[in-house]
Amino acid sequence: MPEKRSIYRRGGHVPEMPEIALKVFSPDVEAWKLEKRIDKLAAENRITKDLQTWAHRVRLDGNDALHEEEEFTKEAATELSEFTRLLLIYLYTLPEKIKRRIEPLDEQ
Repeated sequence: MPEKRSIYRRGGHVPEMPEIALKVFSPDVEAWKLEKRIDKLAAENRITKDLQTWAHRVRLDGNDALHEEEEFTKEAATELSEFTRLLLIYLYTLPEKIKRRIEPLDEQ
C-alpha cells in the first residue's frame, strides 16, 4: 500500500498559481525564474514593495515544501491561499473596478 502523505506535503498545484498569474500579467517581462520576475515587476513599480516581499516569502515557503522534507503546513497553505487571492485582486480585479468607475466620468 502506498505511503499516506499529508495533503499539505507539496501543496498541490496551488503554489503554481501566483507564478502563472504573474506570467499572464507580465508576458513582456523576460524572466524564466519567478524570483527574477517578482523583482523586475517591483523595479518597474508594477507591484508594490510589500507585495514583492510577501511574494518572496510565499515563494520560499513553497520551494521548501517542494524540495525539502519539511511539511507544507496548514498555516503555509493558508498563507499561500491568501497571498494568491490578494495578488489576483491587485493584478486583475482592482484595476478593472477602477477602470469601470472612471469610464462613466470620461463619457460626460
